[in-house]
This record gives sequence, C-alpha cells and structure tokens, in this order.
Amino acid sequence: MAAARHEGIVADAKGKLINWLIGTGDRTVKGETLGLYETKVNDVVETKRIIYDKEEDCLVKRIVVGQEEEFNVGQMLIEMDRLEKLIISTKVAGKLTNLYIKEGEMVSNGQLLASVQPDDTSLSAKHKRMRSPSCCRIEKILRNVGEELPAKTPIIQLVVEECRHTTIIRDMCATCGKDLSKSKADRNLQKSMVTMIPNVPDLVVSPDLAGELARNDMNRLLSGRKLVLIVDLDLTLIHTRMVSPDIKLCNLTEEKQIYYTCHMFPEYNVYHQYLTRLRPNVEEFLKVASTLFELHVVTMGSRSYAQDIVTILDPTGSLFYNRILSRDELKSQLVKSTNLDQLFPLGDNLVCIIDDRPEMWEFHPSCITVPPYSYFANVGDINDPKKLNKKPSNTSDSPDVKENKPVDNNRNMDPNQQEENKTLDQIDKDGIELNGQNANKCNEKQIMNDRKNISSNSDSNDDSSANTIDDNNSNRKNILTGSSLWQTAVDSDTNIAYYDIEDNYLLSLLPLLQQIHNNFYEQYDQSMQQLDKLPDLKSVIPEIRQNILKDIRIVFSAIIPNGHPCPEKSYEWIMASSLGAKVTHKFHSSPSRRTTHVVTKRSAFENGYTQKVHMAMRTAGIFVVDIAWLYKCNECWTHVEEEPYLLAPVCICSSTRMQLMPENKRRRSLELKTEMFSKRSRTSSDERSRTPVGFMMAPEFRLTKDMSQRSSRESSLDSFSASSSSSVFSSKSTDSSATESSVDSECEAIGAILEAQLADTN
Repeated sequence: MAAARHEGIVADAKGKLINWLIGTGDRTVKGETLGLYETKVNDVVETKRIIYDKEEDCLVKRIVVGQEEEFNVGQMLIEMDRLEKLIISTKVAGKLTNLYIKEGEMVSNGQLLASVQPDDTSLSAKHKRMRSPSCCRIEKILRNVGEELPAKTPIIQLVVEECRHTTIIRDMCATCGKDLSKSKADRNLQKSMVTMIPNVPDLVVSPDLAGELARNDMNRLLSGRKLVLIVDLDLTLIHTRMVSPDIKLCNLTEEKQIYYTCHMFPEYNVYHQYLTRLRPNVEEFLKVASTLFELHVVTMGSRSYAQDIVTILDPTGSLFYNRILSRDELKSQLVKSTNLDQLFPLGDNLVCIIDDRPEMWEFHPSCITVPPYSYFANVGDINDPKKLNKKPSNTSDSPDVKENKPVDNNRNMDPNQQEENKTLDQIDKDGIELNGQNANKCNEKQIMNDRKNISSNSDSNDDSSANTIDDNNSNRKNILTGSSLWQTAVDSDTNIAYYDIEDNYLLSLLPLLQQIHNNFYEQYDQSMQQLDKLPDLKSVIPEIRQNILKDIRIVFSAIIPNGHPCPEKSYEWIMASSLGAKVTHKFHSSPSRRTTHVVTKRSAFENGYTQKVHMAMRTAGIFVVDIAWLYKCNECWTHVEEEPYLLAPVCICSSTRMQLMPENKRRRSLELKTEMFSKRSRTSSDERSRTPVGFMMAPEFRLTKDMSQRSSRESSLDSFSASSSSSVFSSKSTDSSATESSVDSECEAIGAILEAQLADTN
C-alpha cells in the first residue's frame, strides 16, 4: 500500500478489507500498521497489512472503506490530514521557571504553556509567558525547569490538531473553550456524549474517553481481583417509614437502632421525616462484601434520601465513595437496568446485583433476588415506583410516603405472570396464593399444627367438617398472608409498631457471593492462559443456579391455569427452570423421565386433589410440596428439605393409595398385605429375594401426619421411624446384601404399620 501525500491512503491492489486497527481521530506515524486486507495472488488468497510509510505524521480524518468491504485499485481507503508541527521558543534570554503542561496533553488556543524569568527585569510580562498559538497537542518538551536559556531557544514542540471536544460542560468544550451550542454539527456531537458522574449531568465526555476511563476501572478491578456489586436500599438493606404524629421521637435511643432523617422536597414544598431501621448484620455484610466487590448503590429514592442512608451505612465513606445512582438520575422511573450502559460503558461483565425487586432490572441474569426486609408493621416500600409515578393530588401522594399495607412479597413476577394471576383467582376464589417470601417466616411447628387441623377435619364426619370449614379457611388465609406468623409488637417508649422476627439473610448471602467471586476468577485465570475473552457474570451466576435443582423433575398442579397461552413463560416455570429443574406439562412415572416433585398450592390441595396429586400420592417416592418450597429454594439458592413443605405423605408401597379407597376395600387390602408380610418374615432368604418389598421413602420422614390419631399407633410409628434409617427403607436404593436379621426387623416394622392401619379401619 502507498499513501497519497495529502489525501490519505489509496489502494494499489484489489482486495477485501478484514478490519482496521485505527479509528477516526487517531494519529499515525511512519511504519504503523493501519489495518489488514485479503487479496488474491495467483489464485491464492493472502492476508496483507496496510502500512503507513510516509515521514509526516497525520491524523485520520475519515474511514472510507468499512470492515468486510471490497475495494478496487486506486480507491480511497482513508482520508487523512497532515499534522503541522510548531516550536515554542523563548523570546528573550532568561531562566525557565515553570512548565504548565505535560507531553501528550491537549491544549487550547491561548493556553499558558510555560514562563521564563528574563535576565532583563525591565521587560514586560508578555516576554515572560508563552502561550499556545492554536489548539494543539504537546508532542515533546525540550527543556527542563531551572535551565538558563538564551533567546530564541526551543522549549516545546507542538502538533496542531483540531480539538475533538472530548469533555463538555454546559455546551462548552472543557479543552478548547468553544461554545458548542451554536452549530448543528456541535449540537449533534453532544447527543452522543456520555454522562460519567450521575449527580453531575452537565459534565459529559465522548464515548472514546468514556471507554478509556472504563477500561482503566476494569483493569484496576481485575488487578485487585474484585468485582462490582450493585445494592438496592429499601427492603434490601433497610426498611424506612414516615414519621407519624403518634410516634415519640424524643425517646429514640441508639439501643433501638432506629435512625431519624429529614428531607425537603421543593417540588411539593414539604418536609418529610423518616425513621430507618437497618437490616440485621448489614454492617458486617458490607464490610465483608467490600473485600470482594466494589460497592455501588442504585435506588428509586431521591438523591438526598440516598445520600443520608449511605451516610448511615458507611459513616467513613470507605465503602461506597459516593457511588450512588438515585431516581433523580435514572433514565426511567420504572426500571433501573437502562442506566447500566452509562455506569459501565464497556459492558456489565463484572456486575452482580442484589435487589428485592428483580423486575426493576428486567430480570437481569446477574440479579440475585433477596427476600424483602420488613421491620415496621403495616409499612411497605416508601419508594415504590408505581406509587411514585402516580400524579400527586396532595402531599400524602408525594414521593417517599408511607404505604399503608404490608410488604407485597409476591410481586417479583414478569408481565405474563401478572396476567396469569387473574386466572388463578378463578381456581382458588376463597384462598390467597401462598407467597414464598412470607412462607419463609413459618417455622416447622406452626406448619405441623396447621396440618393437625387439616387431618382432624378430614377424618371427622361431613356435618362437623361443614361446620368448621369456614373457620379453617379463615385460619389458612391468616397463615398465607403472614398476619398470624409475623408477631407484631409495639415499643412502649416510642409507640412504634414493628414485626418481632429474626432475619439473618445477609449473612447467608455471603457464601453465595464468595462462590460467585471464586468461579469468576477461576474462569478468568484460565482465560488469561488461553488468551480467551473475559468471563461474564451473566453466565457465571446462572451456571451456579442451574446446579441447585439439577436432578429434579417438576410438574405444576393448580399453579398455572388451564388454557394458559404459554405455560413456559409463567414466573414459576421460569424460576424452576433457572434453578436447573426439568419442568414438564404432565406427570410421568416411567423411569427415564420420572417426575420427582408435584408442586401445588396449599389452598388447592385442601379444597380437593387434582389428578396429578392423585397420581403422585399413588406412586412411590413422589413429593407433593407446597409452592413455598420452590420460593424458598429460589431465595436460599440451595435445595431446601421438602419435609416442612409436604402436603401429603410420601407413598410407601400402596399404603397411601389405600387412604383413597372405600373403607371395605381398604380393610380387605390391609388384611392381605398384613398376611403377606407375616409370611415373609418366616420365609428363607432365597424366597425373600424373589418377593419385592416395593417400598420407597424420603430420608428421615415420619408417617405421623394424622396427628389426631397418633395414640392408636404410637409404638408402631416409632418403630417404623427407627427402622427408616436402614438401607432398605432409604429412598436412595435398597442393598441386595442386607443381612437376614435386618430384613426380619424391617418386615416386622411394615407389618406393624399395616396392622395399625387395619386397627384404625375398625
């Protein structure tokens, strides 16, 4: 390739451009490789370089031929401008006292470059100072400060370049001082600029400079082996409410760990007073997380509100360093994800997010959904975007006002799920969908007590069941809404109502963040050895989730309504799939695709068994669990034990199926099976190996579900529980080499259970 002296680069052969190694505005020097292209030589395709071979330094003005485009001989490839070099020299003899620039720096017209102390002190100031004659770049500094220089001694070598206006403040270039609001071209230039500091929107930089700054930040994080963690405030790290007249602020003390703040909203001409409670262990969480991540705050609260909360969380400023993005700077008042490209111009490969509202991030792959933290009773998210976007009719509707209802923990859903819930109301008119987050406050004892009531009601006669069904539904609704599970207390000193609950979620989140950090840098170390691309947390985090329910096969019952246009897009389906579970439309009992879990709602289970639940209860080893189990797995990022969420006993042989039989058939079946196991205990080992037991059981699960009738079979069930730890009763597998004595004891235990069930039928 050859270079036209003043026009640019012209092709001297026909070929196809592969890619350019330079861009518009870049400076070129002799011998520099500008790009690569393909050309045919004797019918052989060769790759060649485009080399700049002229003595004069030039500036790339415009790239004419783009990537993967073909060109002909004599076609212009790049337009270039030859750089004009200037020399700044001393006007009089004297001593060089100051240099105000450095090599490579861009200077504007008239900018002060250096100063000289003349030997003749009678000379005026214009002989002492040297300024730039035009917009230039400092190429080389020829002299040092303190040297004695004769007149007309070269000091600075400049290269004349047109200012690219990389930094603009209020329509004015920060480099050359040009007013960029007058010409259309300059106004269009400003539209492509990027805001680097969220709370200073008037300061914008060019995409190239933003990329350079972002690249420096990324290299700094990678060299320090850190990632980026974006945290939400409301209901994630804190819970805030407005101050009401009945609250006694004078009695607030440090022991109560409630912080008071006050903010002025000029648009509403009102003051708002707040009380904020930090989530338990938040200080320790942030301290440990800061060793692995660079912390950022993105919140729907106002900037003054966010700054005050961050001051409480980080009094020394050593954790967040004013990395705060509030709703005043967000591009959208409904989602936060639209600002990710502004915060991270090179991409969000290193970004991890924790928020109680994943829909605010449009279900970003790197977003970890945390259960909402609710401390103040009957107070929700004061910065709920849906409430903030309502047109204010009075001061009570202004931003950051109290929401007079409990936290809505079932709001984490996509638009398809919101439509689905309307149909779900038709399935369960008298029940409220059990929410996974509220259900996390349940303890096992309360769940078992609830099952006592269900079992006693199911075994009573029809008349008594009819009389108590309304009471049971009322109690069930209280449990589902959380009102009976979250103990409400009132502080007598301050008159503040709060939920008396324990919350240690942030501490349980730290191991997950550590795992994410370790997995990323394991892949990063491998990619550095193989010179591969940078790992991406958008793939690292989903990989971790995919292993949570890896070998689980789920079918939903009474969760996704019949006739749903696309069940695969429902929130529960997407959640289960993201956890690694295989979700199917139908119940399967074949070994190759055997269903392991039937997930349903407690309200639907109590109102009547569906076909899928019937099949699960008649098939050995199938878990029928409440939807709260799936929410809990999603919250904890681990396979949670099914026992606290079981709605029906796991089937053993066909004993559970007998509960669905008419009484006369059930009694006859029990008699036959009791006789079979009695005979089996007297047979030889060879005969036992040919007689299948057909028993499957969940580990450490007890069949003491019918709590109202425990007295009639206490000893039998206890003996069964003791023997359930053996290998034959384990759900994992049966050991063919079990000793004869252990088989005898196990057969006797099963026979005891069947005899107890037979006694119950009498």
